[in-house]
Amino acid sequence: MIKNFKDDYLPQVDFTVGDLLLRTFSVPRDAADPCGCNIKNGNNKISIAPDLGHITPELINNLTNRSFVLLEANYDPEIFKFSRYPYYFKQRIPGRHVHLSYMDAGHLLSKLIGVNLNSNMAGTPSKGNNFPEFPIKRLSRN
Repeated sequence: MIKNFKDDYLPQVDFTVGDLLLRTFSVPRDAADPCGCNIKNGNNKISIAPDLGHITPELINNLTNRSFVLLEANYDPEIFKFSRYPYYFKQRIPGRHVHLSYMDAGHLLSKLIGVNLNSNMAGTPSKGNNFPEFPIKRLSRN
């Protein structure tokens, strides 16, 4: 049982929840200690990688040899340019420590597929500039 989740959920921390072994890892993002999580149960290994700003060797290492990866990607650069968001926001979102584009997510997934990745899911929490078909089309281009 996790007694103080806030203290336990920092980068490079191992903890258990029931039969699950969890290990957090740092993700490149402009926040205080943002984390992804590797979850293991026997030979089953999955990863959750939210709020990515860009791809790093450390990130690839943490997502390699997983049977499943949940990866967050937030925008299509071409669609985003013509969105209703204010100029300052359009400058911030594509930054290296803010959000991962569908294209970058597709590149990352293409690297992971060759190293035991069986399935993946791309999360796209933004509603303003996302349509269900965009992530699929953009991610599948790679």
